Amino acid sequence: MVAGLSAVPPNPPHMATHMATRPATGPGAAPGPALTVARAAALAGVNPRTIRKAISAGKLQATRDQAGAWQIEEHDARAYAETRSAQGPSRAADGPTGPGRSEGREGPLLVSALNELMIRHEAAAVRIGQLEAERERLQITAGESDALKDAARRAVSGSWRAKRAARDELRRLLG
Repeated sequence: MVAGLSAVPPNPPHMATHMATRPATGPGAAPGPALTVARAAALAGVNPRTIRKAISAGKLQATRDQAGAWQIEEHDARAYAETRSAQGPSRAADGPTGPGRSEGREGPLLVSALNELMIRHEAAAVRIGQLEAERERLQITAGESDALKDAARRAVSGSWRAKRAARDELRRLLG
């Protein structure tokens, strides 16, 4: 240890656990899969910030893993969701998404975002079609260019019959 520096305690205050004591047996005692804050929020139908506030207030049991992320037992998240749904929309005017907003407004925003993505997708598909048509036209032009080069080479070299045939082909290609 460097002089003047103290060791970090194994459980600093900002990483304290928020666990209420509960019996080791009985309903709700069997540990289920641990959820992240985001997954617990999705399960409860709330904003992740609401989950963090519930953990801080002691309304939801959670622990921090070694990386410092909250881990919530699935049965605890389900119990919290049931408690919230039983309480009803007590804070509809100042919901978890901010003052004057309710959770129900996320639906129209998602629909709007989805519509915008669909419009962009259609525009991209049209552009891809245009680019493919241009590529095909250029490939045909390149093929014609190669045929012209071959006919020009034959027109300047070879027998008089080959030259005449090459000139006729050039006229057909150019004409």
